[in-house]
Formats: sequence, structure tokens, C-alpha cells
Amino acid sequence: MWNILALFNLRNSLKIILLLVTTIALVKYIKFNSSQKSISSIFFNNRRSSNPKFDAVSVPKKSPIQIGIVACAGPRNANLATLESLTLIKSIIISATIYNNMKELHFHIFVDSAELEKYLEDVIMFDFILKARKNIQVQTYFYNVLTVLPAGSGKEFWATELPCTYVRLFFPEVLSTLDEILYLDTDIIITGNIGKIWERLKGIDEQKLVALVPNNELEDKNFHSIDLETFGELPHVPPKGVNAGVFYMKLESLRKIGWTSQLLELYRKYKDTVKINDQKLINLFLHYHPEMLEVLPCNYNFQHLHCSKGLTCKEAIKDQTGVQILHGTGSTFYEVDQAHHLIFEAYKKFDLGAPEGIFDGLLNPLKKYYTEVKNESTCDGALGPLLFKDVIER
Repeated sequence: MWNILALFNLRNSLKIILLLVTTIALVKYIKFNSSQKSISSIFFNNRRSSNPKFDAVSVPKKSPIQIGIVACAGPRNANLATLESLTLIKSIIISATIYNNMKELHFHIFVDSAELEKYLEDVIMFDFILKARKNIQVQTYFYNVLTVLPAGSGKEFWATELPCTYVRLFFPEVLSTLDEILYLDTDIIITGNIGKIWERLKGIDEQKLVALVPNNELEDKNFHSIDLETFGELPHVPPKGVNAGVFYMKLESLRKIGWTSQLLELYRKYKDTVKINDQKLINLFLHYHPEMLEVLPCNYNFQHLHCSKGLTCKEAIKDQTGVQILHGTGSTFYEVDQAHHLIFEAYKKFDLGAPEGIFDGLLNPLKKYYTEVKNESTCDGALGPLLFKDVIER
């Protein structure tokens, strides 16, 4: 009898031991796979999702920089939109690399075709991330622009001259799990410190829900026609309106005030009386809600108008980084006689895997060229002291 009981207990003990061993092995397997996923994400993590927070691989030590880009071409040349989008993304990765202060970048990219998504995805992975010399975590999220515009007004917006630009207005609804985002036009290059830019934006007063830069700083009366041509009699942010190419949005706060419904109401009110676009719509809203606007310094959206008639952007001189964000408005990235053209071409052609590195292969040659230009009344001369101010000597 005792032998039978002993045998029974032994068998139960073996079962328990086997169960424990299996459980431990399973836990180790899960932990191993989780660690492998996190390790690989340090170099590149690409996801398609409408819910970035749910798909997060790991909890970052710093909140990631959230960048919104609309890469669809609309009626424009598709190749142009693609080229600009990739140059913009490359410039952000370069900035994160040389300043080494932000390790996680999230790009929310809106496209109008599966082919464009695949192409951007491949270039970002193989030409940018895998060639970068720093461990920067990058996540990309792609969205179909055709699913973004509201059903009731989608046809109205797509009938406009530049329908894709309206997409940014609906970020609060589309990016429903994000608290904030920095939208950037594709004809932009980050020449400054993307980490500093993001921290500056995150630090604005609680009651400010958006942050933008004034259209220009020109006092010349001959240039008042630009403002009249832009807005006419349409209410806007005084005195010259704001440019929506660099557009920081507190998404959660905008959702709470009914941002989308208010914009649509303004659009329907004015669309039959004046020619309205997305930037005018933003100015309209902020004209009636000036308390929600944080006015950013001009070096956060530096355009040719800030230097074509002498340097009018004094903040670029005061800021230790100089020009933080360069904006190629008016097609200045493509006009060979414009100062912005050379910078765009240099960033576009630069190979992140080049043996000479970012400084000798990109920043130093640009700095040398613009420093040697003697005529400071032109953009060429004005840009010399303002490019890469706090990193060029490293």
C-alpha cells in the first residue's frame, strides 16, 4: 500500500516539476522574443497603423518627436512631392544624428497610393536608417489621404487647387491617439536642432493650442501687396497672417474644442465669397481665437522673404542655432539663382553612408560657401552666419 502511494506521489511530483520547467522555458522564450523586437526597433521599426500608441514597441525615456507629412502630390508632379518628402525626412534624421539628443522619431506620412508608400518605406529603411551612424529609433506610419477628409466635405476639398494640403486640418480626428504633432510642408529642411525645436514647442503655455510663424517680417510698403493678394478682405491673424508650413498642434486639446467642426463651419461660411484655402482657413480660425495661438520666431520657418531684402529675421541672429527650419516657399528650392536652392540640392544628394560623414560631406562645405559670400544684402550673404551655428566647430 505504501509503495503504491509513494509511486503516486512521485508521479505527481514529476508532473509538477515538468510543468514548472515548461513554464520557465516559455517565460524565457517570451522575454527573448520581446528583447529581440526591442533591439531591432532601435535601428528601424516600420509599421502601418492608425493607432501608434497601441503598436508601440517599448516605452521611450523621452517622448518621441511626432512629425506629420503629407506626401501626396494632388495635381502637382508626383515625383516632386516624393523627392521633397524624402529630403525633409533625411534632414530630420541628420539633425537627430549630429545633435544626438533625440533617439526616437515617429513619422506620420499621408500618401495617395500603395506604390508611393512602398517606395518611401524602402528608401527610409535602406538609404537612411541603415546608413545612419547613430542608433536612432524611427517608426513610420502610413495613412491613405482618401480616407481622411470628412465624408460631407471631401468632394469640396478635392475640387480645390491643392486638395492634399487640407489633410493637415484633420490631424486631430485622424491621429486620434496622439496628443501633439508637428506638421511640416514637404519643401522644408531642418537645418537646426530637431530636439530643441520639439522641446520648445512642448513648452508653450497650456492655453496655447497651436504654434505658427508670421508670414514675413517685411516693413517695406512695396511688399504690402503680398499680404493683400494672400488675404484680401478676409479676416486673418494680424498684421500679415501666419504661415502654416510649420504647424504645431496640440491634438487632444483641439479635439476637446471641436476644432474640425469649427473649421468646417468657417469654410462653408466663406467659400462662396472668397477663394479660400487651408492656410486662409487656419488664419480665419485664429483671427477669432487669438488666445490659442503661440507665435513662433521667424527662424522656425525661415523663408526667402526673411533675407531677400536684407536680413529681417532678427531671431535667427539671437538664437545660438541660427536658422532652425528652412522653408522653400515660392519654389525657391528649384530656382538656381536662389540661396535656398544650393542647400536643398546638398541635402537631397547627400548619402548618409558617405565615408566623409555629415560634417565634411555636407555641413562644412555649405557653411564655407555661404560664409565666403560677401554681399550680405542677398540671401546668400545673410545665411552665412546663420547656418549650423552651434555645431560647425565640433
